[in-house]
Amino acid sequence: MALLTVCTGTPTIRVRDNRGQAVRTLRYNRNVAGGVATQCIERNTFNDLGQPSSSQDARFFAQGGNSPTLNFQHTPALSGQVLQTVSADAGTTQTFHDIAGHPIWQRDARGTVQTFTYDAQGRPLTRSEQVEGKGPTYVRERWTYGDALPPGGSYDATDTTDPRNLNLRGQVVQHYDTAGLLDHGARGFTVQGPVQQEVRTLAQDPQAEIDWNAAGLATHWPGVLDPTPYPTSWQYNALGQVLAQTDAAGHQRNSTYDLAGRLFGSTVTLKGGSPQSVVRTQTYNAAGQLLVKQAGTGVTTTHTYEPQLTQRLLTIKTTRDSDRATLQSKQYTYDPVGNVTVLQDPLSQPQYFKGQAISPDKTYTYDALYQLIQATGRQNATGTPTDTGTPAGILSPPDPVNLQSYTRSYTYDLGGNLTGVNLNGAGANRKVVVAPNSNRALSNANIPTLNAGAVDTYFDAAGNAICLDGNSLQPLTWNGLNQLQSVTFVYRHDQNSDENDREYYIYGGDGQRVRKTRYAKVGAAYSQQQDDVIYLPGLELRRQGATKTLEVLVLDDGARLLHWTVGAPAGIANPQLRLAIQDRLGSCSMELDTAGQLITQEEYFPFGGTAVLAAATQSDVDNKTIRYSGKERDATGLYYYGFRYYQPWIGRWLNTDPAGTVDGLNLYGMVKNNPASLRDHAGLVGEDGNR
Repeated sequence: MALLTVCTGTPTIRVRDNRGQAVRTLRYNRNVAGGVATQCIERNTFNDLGQPSSSQDARFFAQGGNSPTLNFQHTPALSGQVLQTVSADAGTTQTFHDIAGHPIWQRDARGTVQTFTYDAQGRPLTRSEQVEGKGPTYVRERWTYGDALPPGGSYDATDTTDPRNLNLRGQVVQHYDTAGLLDHGARGFTVQGPVQQEVRTLAQDPQAEIDWNAAGLATHWPGVLDPTPYPTSWQYNALGQVLAQTDAAGHQRNSTYDLAGRLFGSTVTLKGGSPQSVVRTQTYNAAGQLLVKQAGTGVTTTHTYEPQLTQRLLTIKTTRDSDRATLQSKQYTYDPVGNVTVLQDPLSQPQYFKGQAISPDKTYTYDALYQLIQATGRQNATGTPTDTGTPAGILSPPDPVNLQSYTRSYTYDLGGNLTGVNLNGAGANRKVVVAPNSNRALSNANIPTLNAGAVDTYFDAAGNAICLDGNSLQPLTWNGLNQLQSVTFVYRHDQNSDENDREYYIYGGDGQRVRKTRYAKVGAAYSQQQDDVIYLPGLELRRQGATKTLEVLVLDDGARLLHWTVGAPAGIANPQLRLAIQDRLGSCSMELDTAGQLITQEEYFPFGGTAVLAAATQSDVDNKTIRYSGKERDATGLYYYGFRYYQPWIGRWLNTDPAGTVDGLNLYGMVKNNPASLRDHAGLVGEDGNR
């Protein structure tokens, strides 16, 4: 009832012009029942052709003045395509299109120019890039099709290796990108369209400037690529569903489906080994929602849902088949619009810490715009993290003597920026300082005297942070597509010095991370060690210098099979199957072994920091890579979502949204400040966690 009282008299009103376009959107907000509602006005303008001209959020609208700040200003062509966009967050970008509507020239706020070429059918051939102040133009991507001649090549109708003679016409056979080469030509494609095999070849040097210019086909290109190929192959049924996948290490996954085409079961087989069940059976309701999942490890997870209209998830319960012991139980309560208000744990009983009852339940309170303003729960009493790491103490099992309650309160400005976190005595309160003319913001943790006017100096012209949380000793660099390129962990000399401990990130043509390389000084000799993570379909290759190589098989629904080929740690089974138990947001709350025994247990603060962590050993924690929202957390404390990196300690993204305004005018905001109810799958837009 509290939220109903807070929301009383807070409608959303849209004012439309005589063309039906919304020129004003009025929202009303309060966070205390009976308080005066704050009016939030969003303003949009359109030109004479009805094309969007500008947008202004409630924060900038409230500033007023003769020249108020605008979130966006658009300059469209007569065709309606936008030629120039001026963004308060991302700076000025310009795009020219050809007569078919394809972009042929782009320049971002950093001065980086992208140019594109196409064939007669409008298919992309090359993407070239020139970074302002960094030398010549480089061909960053090149596409070759089954019906096209390779650069400098000739056609021979009798050549059985020519993709044009292998039924590959119209398909992308080779895609050279900044990670190396992705080749689809070995086995071609099925009738339904999916590729039957792809071979990823990486660039030898993760720091090299990639240039796939045609002149270097015979001389330059062979030396760029590493000689080791990574092939992945698939087999499909008549519906195009994957029946079998063989990864680059030779391990195989097999899947079965029910009559409705939904996943029913799956197995994994290590190279040269015997099949191991991952999912024994899965059953669904009439709406296609998962009801019961019986894992091959002897663990059963059941789900219940609200009936008919909402079909929201109500409960998740995990039991061990051997003794029917309940391992985890979660029960969700929602308000009328679907916000999670209570997450109960019927399995756990309240504990006591210094005379205070410690409830295992979590509660969430919202303002009238459905932004989270207060959360309660429990956390480790010692070793409490700062949202960038895990608690110092590893508990096995969760120690009730080491748990305490927390209450976190959150404040926001009219633009949807998180401006403060009150930790209720459990550590220092956190203040987020927002720039006056943009949504760029920093925590004051590293800069206690930070003023709003200086915030923009910690970002480049395109809105990318130039150092981690304002720490100039942890500089960040970005590639020409505004993807995070490197992070310095330990700063010893100038930013580009090999003496620094640093990490590099390489991306494929689809924008997803393909490689992570870390250089660090280690050991008594203080020698430099290179660690690599290579991301392949269904497989992660994790190499720690020359002493450890770990193959992580990514299986269904968060399960992972860890297989050490070099340097297996003591006390851990090799291979080790880890079954991930996830909540409605995809966060990994528990990992179980093949006997249904606990490996790790973790609880999270609403915006992503670790609140409670339990494990048998530190090694168990070190080998856990998937955490909040089902994403990988890097050594920086940043979560990698696919298209962006997330800062859980201030509840915002590291750079602007590459998808533009799909999630609102604030290009840094995380799931509209409702992390208990919404989730972001790829770093682009928040969605209902029930989906």
